[in-house]
Amino acid sequence: IPDQPETEAVAYLDSTFGDCPVAQLPVGTFPDFPMFDGSEESITYFYRGFVPYLLNPDGRWSFGAPAGTETDLLMRSLPVDVGGDSLQVLAESGYCAVLFDTEYSDWLQRRGGDWSAMRVPDAIPAWQNVRFDVFDLR
Repeated sequence: IPDQPETEAVAYLDSTFGDCPVAQLPVGTFPDFPMFDGSEESITYFYRGFVPYLLNPDGRWSFGAPAGTETDLLMRSLPVDVGGDSLQVLAESGYCAVLFDTEYSDWLQRRGGDWSAMRVPDAIPAWQNVRFDVFDLR
């Protein structure tokens, strides 16, 4: 995998949080995610949510949870705007960090409509790069 924002983010998460679960937001669920047609947009804004699995297959990632699973139901229960209460719910569910994809969020907002956890308006990230914000839930 060429060097990309995911590489840097996964390295940070691995060195900072170890094998603790990471919630990936905005929510990406399978099979009903917002874009799944194999278009350039779906590769840029959705399918790249699976890259952390490739970079760290031993990590515990939330992205792409199958419909109806415990992870899927938790992620779908999150409001459009994730605030301190929602971050607390994730922490109480065992997540140590949130990997928030700002480009995916921007794309979802441009498409219109609402999608679970597509914005984190008030929290301050512990780490950022050109595509991702990481929020520490410990």
